[in-house]
Order: sequence, then structure tokens, then C-alpha cells
Amino acid sequence: MANKNNSLEDYKKRFNTWRGNEYFDADTQNELSQISADKDEIYDRFYKNLEFGTAGLRGVMGAGTNRMNVYVVRRASFAVAEYILSLGKEAAASGIAVAYDTRNNSFTYAAEAASVFASRGIKTYIFDATAPVPLLSFTVWSMQLTAGIMITASHNPKEYNGYKVFWKGGVQISPEIAGEITAIIDRYDDISSLPPLENYRSLKKRRKIPYVPAEVVNAYLDRVAGVVADEDIIKKHGDSLVTVYSPLHGAGARYVKSVFKRRGLSANFHIVGKQEKADGDFPTVVLPNPETDEAFTLGLRMARKFCADIVIGTDPDSDRAGAFVRDKDGNYKKLTGNKIGCLFMEYLVECRRRNNKLPKAPFAVSTIVSTDLAPQIAQSKGVEFKQVLTGFKYIGDLITDENKDSFILGFEESYGFLTEGYARDKDGVAASLILAEMALYYKVAENKTLCEKLDELYQRFGYRHESAFSIELTGESGHESILKIMDTLREKGASILPYKIRSVMDVKKSTITDCATGKVGRIDLPESDVLKYETDKGWIAVRPSGTEPKIKIYVGIRSGISEEDADGTAAKIKEELKDIISGLI
Repeated sequence: MANKNNSLEDYKKRFNTWRGNEYFDADTQNELSQISADKDEIYDRFYKNLEFGTAGLRGVMGAGTNRMNVYVVRRASFAVAEYILSLGKEAAASGIAVAYDTRNNSFTYAAEAASVFASRGIKTYIFDATAPVPLLSFTVWSMQLTAGIMITASHNPKEYNGYKVFWKGGVQISPEIAGEITAIIDRYDDISSLPPLENYRSLKKRRKIPYVPAEVVNAYLDRVAGVVADEDIIKKHGDSLVTVYSPLHGAGARYVKSVFKRRGLSANFHIVGKQEKADGDFPTVVLPNPETDEAFTLGLRMARKFCADIVIGTDPDSDRAGAFVRDKDGNYKKLTGNKIGCLFMEYLVECRRRNNKLPKAPFAVSTIVSTDLAPQIAQSKGVEFKQVLTGFKYIGDLITDENKDSFILGFEESYGFLTEGYARDKDGVAASLILAEMALYYKVAENKTLCEKLDELYQRFGYRHESAFSIELTGESGHESILKIMDTLREKGASILPYKIRSVMDVKKSTITDCATGKVGRIDLPESDVLKYETDKGWIAVRPSGTEPKIKIYVGIRSGISEEDADGTAAKIKEELKDIISGLI
């Protein structure tokens, strides 16, 4: 294939083409000169093209075909443009919006992408400031655009950036569209063969790349501020909630502050000053990821100073949100993505019911690697619960203009939440607001912390522990190791895992096998390289990451005794699984 040239001659040829071609700028040439004696580094940068998947592109920034840089962005944008143009004049006229977060080079890549689209005659908009993913999704939907581009690498380390493509309605592109775009990219293996384009400044001066209208941004903020809420509680007691928030140097600062003010929850809203400034080096954290405890170090320090009820953090593109909450003893406890999803499931339905806003045929959606507690809560409340593959696009695919008013909640274990159907991707801005409102409601109306409310759910439905770990396997050899692990588990998993396996779901084969009877059933999910084992204690799932060189292992444990019992069982099983899977490499 054109996007995988693994022979010695191919990667050297690519390197020499880039290094000796005036098409590539002086900084690129200098960077390549510095690695000219490092064969391994040259190979890793040029042995293939950075792969374009259903999430678009994501990779380490730098010179080379297997890196994120302005030339790789240019080629991807040409391919997206060509695909849009192939759909006819109406698709081009409907247009595309380009957004970017606070990462290094995000604006540069966004300007390059916008320049390609405008040069090819596609109506093109760009945001006048950094923007969160859900705002782009809302923009594509509300402006009825053909597509949208988000320059972001989500919560990856500072060395990374990425390029995500959204389609009509604001949902991420389908595998079919991604395949069409990839086929076009493969035709431009020599990036220097791309036709010339007018630069961004010139196009902007000629008004060929207008900004996304301010009224669209304001409409998004108003819509988020108006998500399901208990108006009476907020009006009477909003000032009693103490919130600490950190955007982790990302795009969320402006937007989260705005919706808290619009909602009436800003009187005791404190932002972590050192993490408010947009900075792609993320100087105060190891990872700008609200899933990690370390990202909350400064926020928790401020929370103790103000006796905050809740501490919230969002990632650089503000599509994910995490939180720590104060318990009755004044200690701060972490809420995982699964715990937040369960609390949202309980709160949102009851809030709508109290306000006579519960729709007919309500439904909620999560993924097959998220908690199995949320479906139980939903079922107890008469809410249909659907499960999809990992990746929020599969949740977004189930929301339509016809059923969006019946949509209650979509979430995934990796801290992504959407609570109404105004967008088709996860929204850390809205999740931050609802986390705060929920903390206020239980504090005032039930005299409970979120920790106590969660324990109440556990007592009713059984204690849970869900967590995941990854094994990183980089480079071409790492990719082969990941494939080997999945093949071995697919063939022998039920016999080599030292647990009582009740059933095996193989999403790649669209089957579920009852281990006691051997009966094989069919599952209605798109084919994907995922294995899920139902055990006597809970469940285990294994899949390759779609965006990073990792294999991901999920563990879900049920206990009728206590949360500590579930935690202890999970810790033991995870250590065993690390040894088992590492032994398969």
C-alpha cells in the first residue's frame, strides 16, 4: 500500500526527498539535518504515512511522513477537500469550519487547513480564538455545514497534535468516509506534488476565510447554560456552592466561566490561576488529562483553601471533564468517568421528572467498556439504555434531529459526557456545569455529598470498580506485538485467563459465545478488534487503542460487600492480567 513503505530503500528515499526538496521549509530541512546520522529515527519518521483513521490524524509533532506537521496537514486537507468537491457544488457551498485548541502549532495547522479548503473553492470558516470540540460540533450542526475540522490531540502529552474530521450534523466521520479520504491521501504519497495554494494571510485579507459568526458561539453558550437544571435550587442557593475549576491550560477557560455566570453559579467560582493561561507546553502538569490525579494537584490545593464542594478539570480541547468532590469528613475523593456517568444517569432523569420535562421514550447510551451500573439505574427508571463501541462518534451516531429531545445522556468511561442533543460529541463545558449543579442540589435538597449519593446507588444496585490500564508498544514491532496479543487472546483467551469465564464477546467476529453451553450468538455492533469476557466477578475487555500505540485492558468488578472489596479484587486481577498479557508479547 502507498501508506506503508517499509523497505530500506523506501524510507531512505522519502527522507532524502524531504531533505533535498526546496518545497519543504528551512526549519524542516534543519530538523532533518540534525537526525541525518540516526537511522532508527529516520526510519520511525519515514517508514509510513501517519495513519488517517476514523478519528483523523494524531501523532508526535515533527518533520517526516509519520509525524504531525504542516505538510501532513496540507495533504489531509487536500484529501478532505477533494472528497467534499466530489459530492457536488452544494457540499462545497455549505462549507466547512476549522477550530483549534491551545496546543503548540494548533493555530498554524488550522490556518493551513483553512487555506487549502478556501483555495479549492469550499466555503470556509475559522474560529477567532481557541475553541472546544463541542463548540465545533454544535457549529457544524447549527450552521448546517458539510464538515468541520478540529486541530487537537485531546489529552495526549505536549509533543502530540492531531486533526479530527466532523461531518454533517456535527458527528465524527464514519469509517466509510474515512476510507474514502484515506484512498485520496494515498494518491498523494509525494507531498511535494500537491498543487500550490494561496496563503492564509492573503485569503483572509480577501475575505475568503471569515470567522465563525459570534452569534453561533453565543448560541452555543446559551444552549449549554440552559441544559437540564433545577432553576429553583440555583436561584435560591446558587451562592452556597463553592467550585474550583481548572482548564489545564486549555480552551475551556473562557467557555466554562461564561456558562457558570450565565447559569448563576459564579458567585463562589474559583479558577486555578496558574492553569488558566493557554500554554501548549502544559507547564504545571505531566499530562493535561482530567483522568489523572496529578492534574488536580493545584486545584485540590485551592479547594482546601476555599473549602470547595467540588473541583473540576477539563482537558485542552475541553471535551472531557473530571472531578474531585468533598466528602462529609472534608476529604476530597475522585470521581471516575464511570462514577460521574452513574451520578448523571440518576440526577438527570430525576431532575427532568421533577420539572415535568422527562420526554417520551427517553434513552441513554454508553460503551461496551463502560460501567454496567448505569444500565441498571436507567432500567429502574424506565429509560432505554443502548451500548455501542468505544469512541464517542458511535454515541453521536445514535442522536438525530428527530430523537434528540428524548436523549438523556451519553457517556464513556474516559470522561466524555453529553447530556442533551444539541451536539454530537462529548462536552466538557456542559459536564462541568452539571457536575456543579448536581453537587449543589444534593447538598441543599438532600443534605448529601456526591460521595454519599454514589454510595446510596451502590447500596441499591451493588458496589462497582471499573478501571483500565495500557501496555505501550511503539513502532512497527509494537504494532505487530499488539496484533499478536489480540490473535492469541481470540484463539485461547477463555483457557489462558485464570478466571471463571461465562461468555466471550468477539466484536471482530460479531459473536458472543456462552462458555457453559458453547452456544454462539450474534451481536449487532460494527466489526472492531475488541474482546470482552464476562466473568463470575465482573468483566474484562481488551482492545488496541485507536489513537495511540497501546493495547488497552479494562476491568469491571461487582461486589455485594463494599467498594473496598471491589477495589481490592480489581487490583489483584489487573496485576495478574499485566503478567499474562506481557507474556504474550
